[in-house]
This record gives sequence, C-alpha cells and structure tokens, in this order.
Amino acid sequence: SSSSSAAAAGEAAMSDGRGAAAPGAEDLAAQCALGLDLVGSPACASDGLRMVEHAARRGFPAAQRALGEWYLSGDGPLLQNSKEALHWFSSAARGGDASSWRRLKHMAEVGIGIPRNPDLVCFIQAGAASYGDPEALFWLYSRCCSVGCACSAKINTLRAAARLGHSEAQLLLATHLLTAGREAQVSEALTWLFICSKGDSAAPGASRRDALVIAKAQLRLGLALIILTPLVPLSS
Repeated sequence: SSSSSAAAAGEAAMSDGRGAAAPGAEDLAAQCALGLDLVGSPACASDGLRMVEHAARRGFPAAQRALGEWYLSGDGPLLQNSKEALHWFSSAARGGDASSWRRLKHMAEVGIGIPRNPDLVCFIQAGAASYGDPEALFWLYSRCCSVGCACSAKINTLRAAARLGHSEAQLLLATHLLTAGREAQVSEALTWLFICSKGDSAAPGASRRDALVIAKAQLRLGLALIILTPLVPLSS
C-alpha cells in the first residue's frame, strides 16, 4: 500500500548508516511531516511515531512539540505523561517554537507537570519574548513591567511587540507617545496609529478584540490628525 511504501521510505531515511552525515533541517522536516501523516493511519501509526521521535531526538522543534502535545493530551499514540510533555515542550521552546512557549506558560499557570508558580510564568514569558514572540512581549509589558520598572524599559518592550505586528501594542504605544507630546514622539505615534489602522480585521485568525483595536486606531488617528493639522505650517 502507499502508506506502507511511505513508512518504508521513512525508515530508510532514518537509518543513516555508520559514518553517514547527520540529517539536515530539511530532512528532519520531511521525516516529521511524513511521520505525522502516518500516525493518523492505524496500520502505520507505530512507524509514524518512530519517525517523529527520531526527528525530535535530533532536535527538530516541530517534532518535539508534537510529542509534547501527545504526552499532554494522551489522545494520540502516546499515553498521557505530564513530565514527558514538559520535557518535550521545553526542548521545542529552546529551539524557538512559539507554540511550545505558550504551552509551557499554560502548564505553569495551571500546575500541569510542575507546581503553579507565577514567577515561573514570568520567566517563561521572558524566554518566549527573547525568541521574538509578540504576545509574550506584550504580556511582559502588561504583567511584569510593574510600577518599579523604568518607563523607558516598558516603552521599549511595547515597541518590540509593536514592531512584530502586535496590534494592541501598536495602539498602546501610540497612546503613550501622544501623551508625551514631544514632536518626534508625536510623529512616531502617528506612524503606529496608521500601521495599526491598516490591520485586516477580516484576516484568518483575527478576533473581535483585533477588530476593536483596529477600529480604535482608526478613530484615534482621525482625531489626532484633526487636532494636529492646525499646528502644521502651510507651505506658501
């Protein structure tokens, strides 16, 4: 059958042979994708699992995350095991997988595999932010950057999230900059309001919250332009 042939091809790809070069990222991606497909076929599920495990042990984050999801839910080819889920999500997160950082945050918040620990949640979000996760950056701004945090650090965290396309961060950053009132900051604020207002509330994955943020940006941009236009000297 085609599934059996695919499984045989995957097994051949995994057997590097003594002295053979280690598989590259593209090879591991192909093995992982094929393994995930085979797991869905009862006749080839064990072969698929071996391929995903092989890619995970070689450090491929998507395969590590897949193992984490199976261990977390117990619904796939593996029995539920919170400790193993924590291990594989941690491995994938260190490889830069944003979804795994979010899983770790949830596990620390709820207490799955580890005791509930708000400080650990903050640490996890800092790790996610270091890999460029805009949601984590915005979370750090709103939760961890407390009153004791320097204003410039808060604004820089917000700006980093805005640059990565986080619409709420763009709107809030613009609001902060407009409040400051200095000419350069007003100019930057208008730029962020313009960028945010051009967001697509109908895009796949967009939520009602995204639509509200975009609508607010459009309103604030219009008001800002009305207020600031008299201040702009007309060219003769």
